[in-house]
Amino acid sequence: MSARFWIALCFVMPGGIGAVLYFLLRQPEVSRCPACSTHVQSDFHFCPQCNYQLAASCGHCFRTVRTTDQFCTRCGHELATDHMPARLRVMGE
Repeated sequence: MSARFWIALCFVMPGGIGAVLYFLLRQPEVSRCPACSTHVQSDFHFCPQCNYQLAASCGHCFRTVRTTDQFCTRCGHELATDHMPARLRVMGE
């Protein structure tokens, strides 16, 4: 929806109801896959069209990890044993 519509709604609706409606009804953030340009949600780890890995993730619990982490902060899995793609390995160095 239009940003102008949401701004007007936030100012017109009394008591912050417009802001609450915005957070309840807003669309998820999307970006483009660098490999195939498909629109993907920001919380995806892999592109649903080409299987490109968008973010570093634990090979055991599949939660997001930083590229500099040695162990998963959630399950303690040693990340060095995972087969990380070269493009993410270079980012972590």
